[in-house]
Amino acid sequence: MYPRLPLLLTLAVSSILSSSCAGNAKLDPAEKATPPAASVQPAAETPKTPVTERLMRLEGRFGEAGSVIGSASFKLDRSDGIYYKKFEVELLNGDMGERYPVLLDGVEVGALRVDSEGEGELEIEEDEFVKFPEDFPDPKVGSIVKVGHLFETELSKIELLVYLKGVVDTPDSTIWGETSYKVERLKGVITRRFKLKARSKDPGTVYPIAVDDVAVGDLDMGRKGKGELVYSEGEGILFPADFPEPKSGSVVKVGDVTEARLNDVLSDYVTQ
Repeated sequence: MYPRLPLLLTLAVSSILSSSCAGNAKLDPAEKATPPAASVQPAAETPKTPVTERLMRLEGRFGEAGSVIGSASFKLDRSDGIYYKKFEVELLNGDMGERYPVLLDGVEVGALRVDSEGEGELEIEEDEFVKFPEDFPDPKVGSIVKVGHLFETELSKIELLVYLKGVVDTPDSTIWGETSYKVERLKGVITRRFKLKARSKDPGTVYPIAVDDVAVGDLDMGRKGKGELVYSEGEGILFPADFPEPKSGSVVKVGDVTEARLNDVLSDYVTQ
């Protein structure tokens, strides 16, 4: 007969054996611990592109082909709570070197000087950083813009029906600028306007211009490396008879140097 173990030692041995058996037992798959679900991060919101509201478009024109041609315009936009204004006066076929004061409703707001190409331009802009002069009159329908003794014109509401725009550029910046095509309605008359304006490192170069592979004219960079090709029915500068109707995606080629693709920018605006 074996001696009986003390009660405390018996309980200790029983506890050790129970723990060993529990450690070697296989767990039921249903009882296995489920790993914590991965935390789902909320999808990042796509930043919204500010919508540009077209609040006002005014324009006035003067002249005809073969004489002094001028135009004046004012536009007011709002984007992301910020107002953008632009007042612009353009002159073609002027006398080189002449300087003309520009008046809006009798108030002189600036001046334009005619360059060697017979062109002059005045631009006044306002954005979040730059403001119009304090005494600048508020342009409105019926406002009168006068350029020296050359011409005066009355501003009227203009409706933009088509607006295509493209960028002219090359990797080495041999030539850079922009091109645009517009269809507008002013005083009930619908007119078209095509413009290609650029600068070049090679003054005097003449680039043949084609729209959708149709030759439409030449861009002469002049002595200062500046060039402009314009057709404007509203200013009496007639389009070539075979000028193709540009559309979004149309390509404007500048010689064999570069090309610009026209994009619809009118869709970026909301008209008020």
